[in-house]
Amino acid sequence: MVFVYNYHCFLKQSNEVDGAYHCELEGLKRSMDVIGAEHVSVLVTDRHRGIAKWIRDNLPDILHYYDVWHVAKGMMSNNIVLKVLFTFTFYV
Repeated sequence: MVFVYNYHCFLKQSNEVDGAYHCELEGLKRSMDVIGAEHVSVLVTDRHRGIAKWIRDNLPDILHYYDVWHVAKGMMSNNIVLKVLFTFTFYV
């Protein structure tokens, strides 16, 4: 298996879209235009619901995962799950 990491930086302002919340989605759309969806098989993002819906609707062949930090942050109220998650992440 070959891993290729591609980093592309865009500078955009929140007044280009409806607000700061929509900047993440717009950044993903612009990145997919540059990289091309045919070159991406797995995408890891934070837990942004708009991004998850856009990927589900527009990129059905791409596997979408949430990053561990944001998942753990969402489970802060349940310390047992959080301890298991961090133990599995760092010691496996």
